[in-house]
Amino acid sequence: MDNRIIATSSLVVVLALTSCGLLPGSSGEQEPAPSEEGAEQQDYGDFPYEKEGRIFIEGGDDVNQRLGINGLQSGPEYTVLEIEVTMIDATTGGSRVSSPSRLVDPIDGLAYEQLTDEQGQAFGPYFTEDEDVGTLPVLQNIPQAYRVYFPPLPEYVTHITYTGQGMGAMTGIPVEHVDEISPAEEPNANELIDEETWEPVEDIGEDTTVVYPLHEPEGDFWDAPRQMESMVDDGEIAVTRAGTEETFALNADLAFEFDESELQPEVEDRLTELATYMSENLDAEGPIEITGHTDSVGDDAYNRTLSEERAEAVREIVEPELGESFEIQTDGLGSSEPLIAEEGEDEEAQARNRRVEISQERPFDQVIEDENARHEGILERAGDPAAFNADDGEAEVTLSDGDVELNVYPFVRDGAYVVAVMGFANTGSEPVTPDLSGAATRLPGQPDQFSEGTLGGFQTEDGDGVTHSVVQLNHPEEGYSSFAEEVHELHPGDEYRTIAWFLAPEKDVETLTLQTGAFGDAADVPIRG
Repeated sequence: MDNRIIATSSLVVVLALTSCGLLPGSSGEQEPAPSEEGAEQQDYGDFPYEKEGRIFIEGGDDVNQRLGINGLQSGPEYTVLEIEVTMIDATTGGSRVSSPSRLVDPIDGLAYEQLTDEQGQAFGPYFTEDEDVGTLPVLQNIPQAYRVYFPPLPEYVTHITYTGQGMGAMTGIPVEHVDEISPAEEPNANELIDEETWEPVEDIGEDTTVVYPLHEPEGDFWDAPRQMESMVDDGEIAVTRAGTEETFALNADLAFEFDESELQPEVEDRLTELATYMSENLDAEGPIEITGHTDSVGDDAYNRTLSEERAEAVREIVEPELGESFEIQTDGLGSSEPLIAEEGEDEEAQARNRRVEISQERPFDQVIEDENARHEGILERAGDPAAFNADDGEAEVTLSDGDVELNVYPFVRDGAYVVAVMGFANTGSEPVTPDLSGAATRLPGQPDQFSEGTLGGFQTEDGDGVTHSVVQLNHPEEGYSSFAEEVHELHPGDEYRTIAWFLAPEKDVETLTLQTGAFGDAADVPIRG
């Protein structure tokens, strides 16, 4: 029996939604960003913050565990998360395959991952020098304490959300900003546990905490956060953030008659509102690109010409509103850059590909390092970070696909986002691995970018036809990855909780419909917080 376990794994600028679409109200005024005073009005409680969850173990010997967060300090070089883990169930050990630990700033939309060295090895706890960091003994019902290291957090971040290790979202964890990180607790693991057998030297009482030695961050390490990216679509204009580029995609079918490049009058008003927003919120130093796109039907040369003419028509409307301080470039790409691969006569894919995009790119370091980005990127609908709650509540809706049951719990409003809490259960008699990739859950007309990975294709709808695609993570060097907790083999009778993130709707929206592809729609799911 291998009695060890792998314990650790290695700005969105979006628009406020109003009843008339994706743009701010007609006054052009936005509510102020949540203040630090407002954040303190929430009852965030005190350390420790504890939650129980079920984690996937490689090989199927899954277990329940209790995770406590005992402290969170952010210094000039890195952030320290004090963790205490208790394995509630007996297990033979193995590698955890739950999602990695992350610290999420739910206001700026940035996810900070564990610090790693140049070889990709995470800094943190170890038991013996010849084992990797995070490979620790299995001790049932014995608390085990260690530190996990993250990049330093900006001074204005007062509360974060912890995700990973099967815990879902642990919201409202307060950040203590310090000039110097407090010394770590003296380790005792090598006194209590035999280094050869990995068994306790003697019975360890449940009131004893095993503390592990630490490999602390040193040398060069990569600490850039991942950006949380999504798409908001009201049918006329879809807003996305792709890396450092913000894009407003105008639905060409609503903006133009078939095969025409003259804008419809009602769309001109929307574009004028959009241009006003852009002049007040975008950077005049970077060029604004207006690009026309078509579907793949018809002659390539004709489609390119049509897309160029449509881009010029949009420029003629937005340029006077933007003024001379902005440089505007136009282009027409025809069908060369589809959002969705067109397979056969896929009318919904073709419709999504017919568009005119208005975009601007900001340098990545400006997005991350500029402290004003937090306030520039705050949504009018953004609230305070959610308070901590150890209980996900009761399932509001239950859906099924074959032997897999999906329980949908209340959404949690967390800053500029809502967290969807879902439980997947196996109602059959044999283990089953559900297909939750984008291919299985993708919704008609959804761009490839937001249809990949676990729960790719899931989205929310607010009752007024405005949809929010599931959040994906983007890294400046590694590209896109899924934010949702992965779901592995489900054993009969067990429920495994997972989460997905979506941009929050307006503050007065109290319920959402969760669209889940193969499982169907979960209507009227309430929003907590």
